[in-house]
Amino acid sequence: MQRWWPWSRSRIGLGLDSDDDLLILRNTTTVPWMLYHGYHRLGPVEPEQALTLHISKHGTLSARPHGTADAVDYLALPLNQRVTEIYIYRRTFNHEHEVYDMRVMA
Repeated sequence: MQRWWPWSRSRIGLGLDSDDDLLILRNTTTVPWMLYHGYHRLGPVEPEQALTLHISKHGTLSARPHGTADAVDYLALPLNQRVTEIYIYRRTFNHEHEVYDMRVMA
C-alpha cells in the first residue's frame, strides 16, 4: 500500500565512497590516542601511524591518550567539509614546556 505525502520527500544519496567523507589522521607522537567523533568512539590510532577514516565531517573530532599515564586533556577540533588531513603532534614552548596538539591540514 502506497501512502500519499502532502510534502515533497528529499532524495537520499547513496554512500558511494566519495572523497567528501575521507579524513586522514596522522599521529606523529610516541603515544597511542583514542579517537572520538562527537560521542562515538572511533578507535585507537597507534604511534607514528596514519589512519584513514570515512566519517561525516561535522561536529567535533577529539582524541585522548590511550593506555598511558600522561595527564593530558582531550585534544579537540571542529570538522567541516574542507578538512582533509589532521596531525597529532608534540610541540615545545621556550625549551621547557611540551604539549600535545592537533592541527588541520586543509
